[in-house]
Amino acid sequence: MCIDGDKIGVLSNQFHDAIPYRPMGFQPELSDYAYYVRKRRALLEDPSVARAALMCGGLIWRIAMEHVGDAEFILSGPGGDMSRYGECHKIQGPGPGGGGGGGDYNLWEESLTKDQIDLLCGVYRVYRSAAGSPTSTQDLSWFPRQCSFRNLGLDLGHWSPDSEDWYQHRVQMYLTADPKGRCLNQAEWKSYIRLWWTTVRTYQGLEVVSKAFLNRHFMQHG
Repeated sequence: MCIDGDKIGVLSNQFHDAIPYRPMGFQPELSDYAYYVRKRRALLEDPSVARAALMCGGLIWRIAMEHVGDAEFILSGPGGDMSRYGECHKIQGPGPGGGGGGGDYNLWEESLTKDQIDLLCGVYRVYRSAAGSPTSTQDLSWFPRQCSFRNLGLDLGHWSPDSEDWYQHRVQMYLTADPKGRCLNQAEWKSYIRLWWTTVRTYQGLEVVSKAFLNRHFMQHG
């Protein structure tokens, strides 16, 4: 159990061994992608994990939506066993029922562990040397971690059409075994998303300029 300020998180190593280690130079293939999809589907069959993933928002939410039929079930509240995937918020003052009683009370919500997030993003720990030291690895992944995805052009605080276009583009690259659709490390993901966003904005700007040009030189003389 980890105590951090006014939050108490129950940390679980249940999925630590599920993050695969691979030799130096490893690049996954289509069969690896299919296996990754099966692993994340199996993880999301647990309602507690699925609810926590949906409540994360952003890319984790979008990945979870591939396997969750009806997202409305999150409104039913957390499950009964909060000791597995729970985070406790310690609140000072009277409880939610009101009344004159003082003291602190706890509010629990489901949350994902770091390893669960890594599994959902399709992380591989790749050795940096042929010797294969577990202390010297880099993380390649099918999708960027939430921390790499945030604060970049595609993370607008909601899942935008540009975010969906980017996501669908990556999925199609994987499903068609496009050589450009390789797993990236987290620094490469940040550069890739920035480049994608810049390209999208450039095309949209060209479209606006082109429409203005046509209106000025052709439509007004029609």
